[in-house]
This record gives sequence, C-alpha cells and structure tokens, in this order.
Amino acid sequence: MPPKEQRQWYENALVLTVAGSIIVVIGQLAGTIIPIMYGPEDISDFSITANPVDIYVKHSEQTESNLLSYANVEIKVDDFHPYLRPYRYYIYLKILNYPKGTELTTLGLQKVGVGGYSILDIAIDKDITFFDEPMEIQGIGEDGKTHNITIYLSARW
Repeated sequence: MPPKEQRQWYENALVLTVAGSIIVVIGQLAGTIIPIMYGPEDISDFSITANPVDIYVKHSEQTESNLLSYANVEIKVDDFHPYLRPYRYYIYLKILNYPKGTELTTLGLQKVGVGGYSILDIAIDKDITFFDEPMEIQGIGEDGKTHNITIYLSARW
C-alpha cells in the first residue's frame, strides 16, 4: 500500500475507543431504563407536598366568626416517575393529628389522583395562641404505599 492510504496506528485506536464508549453508554442506559419501565410495579410511587408548609394565622376582630380564625393549605399529590413508570392509583388523604385549639379541619377532597390537589381548611379558636405546632397529613395509595407530610401552624393576636 502506498503510505498515504495507510492509517496511523493511533487513528485505529481512536476509532476503537469511540466505538467502545458508545457501546458502553448504550448498555448503561438499557440496564437502567428497561428495568424501570418493565420491572416490578413497586417502582411507581407518589409524593405529597403542601403550600404553604408554615401557616401563620393572625387573629383579628374582622374575622367572620367571633370564635374562629381561618387558614387554607393546598395539598398536592405528585408522581415520582411520571414518564417511566406512572403511579396509577388514587391516594386517600387524612389528617393524623392537629394542635389543641384547632376547632375544625376539613379536606376538600379525600380521594385524589396523581397530579391533583385538595384544599385543607383549618379553623382556629381565637382564644388560643400557639407557635409552630405540627400537623401531620397522610396519603395512602390504593396499593398500600403511604407518605406523610408535616405542616406547622402558628396562631396569635
């Protein structure tokens, strides 16, 4: 062969290295994504968020009732793997505990689908003052998975 048509030794090594790297990357992606997409159902899961997490209620003379002050919290349910393995069950929301002086707590929707939300209405006795009292909300999926979120209430004059 004439010298111009021969490849240098390092060009062959470079081609082999690039091809091998591409094969390794494809193998890693297939080894990670395929088990998530086609593996056991346990991989799908949900999460619960609250907005706001810290609720501050200031009692005032202008409230609708002489006994209660009100606050609202949006409880949202999201999916951990929405594109690879979506969570296909409904989630039941319930209030586990709330501070003394909280007269009335209601969830707008107790059964929520992934991507949905519920409004938590809280009524607090105007004679009660407390700071950063925890209130726990639990979400239970139809498949038995549970997740909790804690919000903190403060109320004062």
